[in-house]
Amino acid sequence: MVFDAVGGPTFEKLAEATAIGGLLIAYGRFSPDVTPLPLAKVLWKDLTIRGLFSRPALRSTISLRRSSSSSAKDSRPVRYGRSLQNLPFDEIVAAHRYLETGAQFGKVVVTV
Repeated sequence: MVFDAVGGPTFEKLAEATAIGGLLIAYGRFSPDVTPLPLAKVLWKDLTIRGLFSRPALRSTISLRRSSSSSAKDSRPVRYGRSLQNLPFDEIVAAHRYLETGAQFGKVVVTV
């Protein structure tokens, strides 16, 4: 099972990393890029792709787009936190709580 809150070009890599018969859950769209549907991978690996609507993720996406649409002169990088967080499987509860806070920006990986 793979959770993706970002989308964009990395979605294809996530489909590749998902196990045969796996589930790929997209619940956000933080990437401003188009999210490709890797149909060949979906068919070959018998993947299920599920989309979930999340109001907190939507609000974060809208505010991120507004901040990135300002002029280059006014733009300053904003650090939202680490772009990738790795947690061991025995901390799965902590990983879910962290995701529920909406504080992450990027991927949260739980290593099995």
